[in-house]
Amino acid sequence: MATAVAQPEHRVVQPQTRFAALAQLSKIEPEHLHGLSRIELFSVISEHWLKCSAPARIHMLSSEDRFIRGEARAQNKALSVTQICVDQAPGIIYEQFNQTPYLAGV
Repeated sequence: MATAVAQPEHRVVQPQTRFAALAQLSKIEPEHLHGLSRIELFSVISEHWLKCSAPARIHMLSSEDRFIRGEARAQNKALSVTQICVDQAPGIIYEQFNQTPYLAGV
């Protein structure tokens, strides 16, 4: 009785460039996402995530990270400007961090 020996399956893996990774990101059409519940939306996104290659996942995470950092930078910049405290004496501006008063317009 002859025994069949299973041959290992050889997979050809194509090297992915950034452009190939970006091409995978366009599979979700925005008009398909309208009207979905949160669970359905999560399901679609997680399915898309699992189908993406490692370079595409890295690109998505890094671009989101850049977006979040940019938003945080903009918020920090908006908060770092001097505040006018209306409950304090009129004409005096207080800096937000050290609360040092100085006369406005001087």
